[in-house]
Amino acid sequence: MKQFLLIFLIAISYSVTGQVGIGTATPVTDLQVEASTSLGPGEFNGIMVPRVSNIPSPAAPAGTIIYLDTVDGSNPIGFYFSNGSAYQNVTDLSSGTAAFFDSGTTTNATATTSEIFRSGRTRFGNDGVPASVVSIENQGALASEDRTTLSITNRHSSSALSSNTFSINVNNTSSARGNKVGINNEISSSGDGTHIGLNNLTEINSSSSATSYGINNNIDTGSTSAGTIYGIRTVSGNSTSTGVRYGIYSQAINDGSNNAYSGYFSGDRFAIRNEADTDGYELPTVDGSAGQVLTTDGSGNASWGNPIATNTSLNLASYSGGPSGSATPIDNGSYLNLSPTTGNQEFLLPEPTTVPGRMYILRNISNSENAVIYTPNPGGEFYASNSSSSAGFNITMDANSNTKTIYVISDGMNWTFGSYGF
Repeated sequence: MKQFLLIFLIAISYSVTGQVGIGTATPVTDLQVEASTSLGPGEFNGIMVPRVSNIPSPAAPAGTIIYLDTVDGSNPIGFYFSNGSAYQNVTDLSSGTAAFFDSGTTTNATATTSEIFRSGRTRFGNDGVPASVVSIENQGALASEDRTTLSITNRHSSSALSSNTFSINVNNTSSARGNKVGINNEISSSGDGTHIGLNNLTEINSSSSATSYGINNNIDTGSTSAGTIYGIRTVSGNSTSTGVRYGIYSQAINDGSNNAYSGYFSGDRFAIRNEADTDGYELPTVDGSAGQVLTTDGSGNASWGNPIATNTSLNLASYSGGPSGSATPIDNGSYLNLSPTTGNQEFLLPEPTTVPGRMYILRNISNSENAVIYTPNPGGEFYASNSSSSAGFNITMDANSNTKTIYVISDGMNWTFGSYGF
């Protein structure tokens, strides 16, 4: 052993200009190290470079290799070599700049627990040029390939009362002058199965008494904008659609112990319009008074009004006859007592076209004078109830015959009359 050391010391005292071999007698390079095929306990094949706990400063000559065995500031454990002015991490050089940095730095992200970021666009499934920061495209064409483009599951298990959870949280804080959209969803017409724009299933815990929402939509809760605002706007179908279309189809079901509203609307207006939005009604949103009925003004406005009074008893009125050429007008009542006298025997009904459906019961209460009933000329004629021939513009009610009591009804054009057989 002493002889080997002596020879080794003598050898290194001279400049070595030849090729050196370790484990081989025939080196072919400046330094050739061959692994041993028989290792004893605690022996290993390989070369161990100097290990340091800090990156040396200043740097050693170019080509110097060291191994950092502890983290030194932002320098991770690993191999470093000197380029003559600084030490560089071999891993960084082999991989180049990483695709992601640790959040808030330009340090390559290497740990699986790091918060990371990148500033460029990221594309999945397609190497095209998307107009978005992150683009995901499913280009599958086989039935065996995945058909879901993106699947998100929130499995957070905290039961703390204030622990709100979101599967997707979207905030659009842009300042663009164009349309500003939270979620833009487009479904193409390809495929003949059921097409669903938004499929939402919200299950409720049976032991919960909290208010729950399938869709909770708040819009314009703080502005003073004068623009038209739609909470929900739905257009279903088009002018060539042939199937049944529903703008909104709502079903509310429970066990009957509480109200189940298929629709509940709160506002100062409620309108129902036709398909072309050219006709319809603006309905009142106040409850009116007891006994009132909903009426229309014929111009699209509905309101509460009092019903026209109706009586189960006839409205009695009495009229005295007028002279020839100046008949007494009849304008009130339904059961009329007519009192003709000598020279004053004439009575005038309204024009039948102005009172369609009007009915009078007329009784001549005189025992000696006939009553003559006129209708305006022109303006309608008299027709006996059992005749299709006109009786002219006047009829006579005898003082003592079957025409002493008659009825007259306007059909909107003429007066129909007949005897009342009391």
